[in-house]
Amino acid sequence: MNRSETKKRAGGKLKLLFVTSSLYFGGAQKVTWLLAEGLADRHDVTVAYCFDSGRSHPYGTKCVIRKLPEYSRDANLLKRIMSLRGQARALKEIKEELEIDAAVSLGNTANMINALSGGPGRIICCERSNPKRSWGALFFQMTRWAYLRADHVVFQSRQVRDLFGKSIRRKSSILKNPVLIPEPADERREKKVVNMGRLTAQKNQDLLIRAFARFHEQYPEYTLHIYGEGDLEDALRARISALGMDGAVFIHKNDPDVHDRIRDAEMFVLSSDFEGLSNALLECMARGIACISTRCEGSVDVIRSGENGLLTEIGDERGLTKAMCTLAGDPELRRVMERQAMKEIAEYDRDSVTEDWERMIRGVCL
Repeated sequence: MNRSETKKRAGGKLKLLFVTSSLYFGGAQKVTWLLAEGLADRHDVTVAYCFDSGRSHPYGTKCVIRKLPEYSRDANLLKRIMSLRGQARALKEIKEELEIDAAVSLGNTANMINALSGGPGRIICCERSNPKRSWGALFFQMTRWAYLRADHVVFQSRQVRDLFGKSIRRKSSILKNPVLIPEPADERREKKVVNMGRLTAQKNQDLLIRAFARFHEQYPEYTLHIYGEGDLEDALRARISALGMDGAVFIHKNDPDVHDRIRDAEMFVLSSDFEGLSNALLECMARGIACISTRCEGSVDVIRSGENGLLTEIGDERGLTKAMCTLAGDPELRRVMERQAMKEIAEYDRDSVTEDWERMIRGVCL
């Protein structure tokens, strides 16, 4: 056993590299930040990122930050592949310079770059969504190729893990998302429904707006607040106007203080067509806000419908309306669900989940 292996087996400090698409808002980016900062108390941690949006999560207090060459978003596939290869070369140089023990990537682009880069250290790829639903068959095959090259793959749900063959499943694990357990929601609630997420087809806020308009006919005192940015913002605003909901449905920009903005909300609704595991859902359950979700990946693992939240079928507008009416019309049921969700999501606390990830990383490094 060499000195490095002795150090790893004995619980010594590791040199870890986290790879993410950007330092801005998004589930993968937030999980990267929580894990990197948590592990930096005991290990040497560097974070490498691909895109510079000019806005960021509060990285940097404990981790070294490295910027990779900018990834090309050109429509030309060849240019995008060459861009990925350039980023992979740069990442390999960082791995060699730092003599890392493991590189942990979170998200589609980051996983591709990590797998392409090779170099020293173990390659750990973390799937954050459903690659079959995200971009189609070609992208799924590219993802499969990356995971075959990886030393280990982390999934968020059984449903997504089971999309892959035995060779990938054998070297995989399912790990929770770390959550900073927030202060409980306000005791006095406003008649407010909230949603957080990118304004994209995947998140299907159009479904939520249509379902809310039906709900609003029975409960006109409620308002809907959507926090997020994305390509569909104009289309969603047009839908709001077309339904006559301008005074009841509001779209807000990403806000670092969003949890202070929603702490008086009565319910959170996740309307996604597919997910990995929604951080926004976990955070709202942890805060004690009653949650409704479609039966997308991840949500079905954490919500037991009628006990700690409500589940509806994907794309079911009437079902989503009915679920909101159920919570609005039965305050006692809502409070029971809130208390049960808070109790159960406590196990997603950042410190305990980070320990699970640390054990996984150390095991892969041996």
